[in-house]
This record gives sequence, structure tokens and C-alpha cells, in this order.
Amino acid sequence: MEHASLPWRINDTYSTLVETENRRIIASTATTSNQSTIKDNANAAFIVRACNCHDELVRALEACLPSIKADAEASHLTDGFRNVRNSHDDVLEFVESALKLAKAF
Repeated sequence: MEHASLPWRINDTYSTLVETENRRIIASTATTSNQSTIKDNANAAFIVRACNCHDELVRALEACLPSIKADAEASHLTDGFRNVRNSHDDVLEFVESALKLAKAF
């Protein structure tokens, strides 16, 4: 199932409501009735920021992945292809893990 179309935004009247451009409510971060707190507002803003940039960040990591893989492989040329992990392997693992998490749902 697909989520509602992006971009999402904060409702003009209630800063704890996350909505689509067509004003369809996606989420509410309000924790108390009729009273929003600074943290509730920050949570709504975080949801909007994270969701709106998610697809672009995934595409950026996917575009970088071939270079990161090549860099990790090339880094072993200097050590005679010994089975030794280095920082290049750590970066590759980090990026692959982040992409897996980003695509899990």
C-alpha cells in the first residue's frame, strides 16, 4: 500500500497536524487536548521533514553505492586482497544497512 502523496506539510492552523497539499490529515502529534507543546510542534515538523526528503535521500545513497563499493574493493588492492576489514568496508556496510532500513516498509 502506498502512503499519501508527498510533499506533506504542517497545517496552517494547528501546528501539530501533518497534512497533504490537499489538506488531508496524515498525523497528529498533539499529546494534550487543545494545547500543543513545543515538543509536539517539533515532532510534527520532524515527520514532515523526514518524509519529504526520504525518497531523495534513498536515491542519493543508491547513486553513491556503486562508487562506495568500488572504493571498498580498491582499498584491498594495496593490502594484497587479505581478508582484513578496513574503514572503506565499514562505510559500505553503513550505507547498505541504511538503505535496507529505509526500504524496509
